[in-house]
Amino acid sequence: MDKELEQTIIEISRKVLATYFVENRQDYLFSVLSEDIVFVGMGKYLKAEGKEAVCRLFKTGRGQMFPCFMSDESYIARPLGKNYWFCEAQCDLDTQPGLPLFFHECQRTTFIYRRCLKSGNHPAGSQGWELIHLNNSTAWKQIRPQELFALSSGMKNYDLLQQQEQLTQPDLATLYDLIEHSVYNKMPVETKELLQLLSVFDTFTIAQAEYMWQRGNAALLLTAELSRNSFLILDVVQCQYRFQPTFAGFLKKRAKLRGEPWLKKQLYQATAWCLNAGWYTKALELGEEAGDSELLLTAVEKGGFDALASRPVTRRCEYLKKVPLKVKRRHLLAVTILEMDRWAHQKWNLQAGGARRLGIKPKPRRSEFMTEPALDEATGYGWIMQSLTYFNDLTRMSSCLHKACQLLPQGAPNLKISTFLALGSPSLLYLYHSRSGALKEEIVQIKRLAQTELSQLDRIDASCLGEMAEAERLYLQGQLENAEIKAFQVQELARRSNRVSPRICADFLQARIGLTKGSWEQVNYFLNEAGEYVKIMTSFSIAKL
Repeated sequence: MDKELEQTIIEISRKVLATYFVENRQDYLFSVLSEDIVFVGMGKYLKAEGKEAVCRLFKTGRGQMFPCFMSDESYIARPLGKNYWFCEAQCDLDTQPGLPLFFHECQRTTFIYRRCLKSGNHPAGSQGWELIHLNNSTAWKQIRPQELFALSSGMKNYDLLQQQEQLTQPDLATLYDLIEHSVYNKMPVETKELLQLLSVFDTFTIAQAEYMWQRGNAALLLTAELSRNSFLILDVVQCQYRFQPTFAGFLKKRAKLRGEPWLKKQLYQATAWCLNAGWYTKALELGEEAGDSELLLTAVEKGGFDALASRPVTRRCEYLKKVPLKVKRRHLLAVTILEMDRWAHQKWNLQAGGARRLGIKPKPRRSEFMTEPALDEATGYGWIMQSLTYFNDLTRMSSCLHKACQLLPQGAPNLKISTFLALGSPSLLYLYHSRSGALKEEIVQIKRLAQTELSQLDRIDASCLGEMAEAERLYLQGQLENAEIKAFQVQELARRSNRVSPRICADFLQARIGLTKGSWEQVNYFLNEAGEYVKIMTSFSIAKL
């Protein structure tokens, strides 16, 4: 190949690019065009044939030009016969400083030159060559540097479509097959195993990866895979990894092929991590997936009602059905939380022997438990469950809770009993309509209960119960102004103790007061505020994932 001629073709090509992109001049480009030039650009309609049409097209876009820097240039020139040459040019383009816009693109341009055979018909500066074909494009950002085709972008778009249309099994099988052959089979064996382990998490950190892998090189494997796998994504702000959704599903399917014993072991290990990290919502989800009663009840004990809130009501009401009695007795707090949750959502008939099904009766036989503390704990929880069977009879409920206080350590249960008794104050409304004239006496009992038994069993949650009950009483007796003042006091108390539930109760009461006064503005304001507090509670539960 003629090296000197090769260099000439490259020089012409570079001058076309430099004058156009750096100097924003079109004259040199126009000077080397042949009369039968064919141009194809990046846009759908950027196509023209013949010098006059091509020049007119470029002149139309003259006002859109802006000066750039060219860097990282590379050129390839090859002869296409005696009188034709091909040249491919690539460079990075960056807008120059001071412009009202910025971009960084990888520009590619293809040139085909023909030797000017007629004497005296040489374009100025073309050194005897004219341009008969010009094509320019930029590297499509949706195609990752390591991809031959837009595989990752296509699957992300497909996932978005499936939010509206149900994904069929044949479609999913096709995607999985594509991932297996284009991505998975190219991975090192260790990387495959590591990613299968980590597929149980929605997101994960290096520390989680090392904990699950336990071979000391998880960070190196992830770093290497990140550079070549567009389905593994790193959030540099949160320092967390995640998988593209379809790829995550593929990995989970591969993990299941390892067999149930292997999968159960990994789920157990992942649940243990979540429990240690305080991710009780995720621990509950993994414990349920593993089908392990011990793990599930441990997550309930540690996460309480906040962790339960993330699971469907119908599902969590079934948690205890297949749990052996001996396991229940090792997790008395979890059993009590689950039964209270079930009672709150299904109004389960505890009076009809429900508490006895727990295996924790108010007076269990000593032989059922090995130690005296276990017997006291079971009896204390039994009395709490018994108190719910007397719902709305505050005297009898108070008696049961008093017995529970004598057996359980202060603040230990974390059962949010006051929330069950007074969220929205259903007991007060019931009393007002069913026992005329007894409302004031009942409010006094609620205040005493909040200050004594409930403050011992549920110190934080009971802090606003008495004041909220008084606000309800004033409202029901028609003292709207006093009720409004008391509701504001409840909100202030809740703010100081960082309690969201009492704020919601007070907001609903304020909205009812506004409705009674005929103030739609007040109703709308406090309902919107209550909605914001509900979002806070939801965000708090999600954050525990």
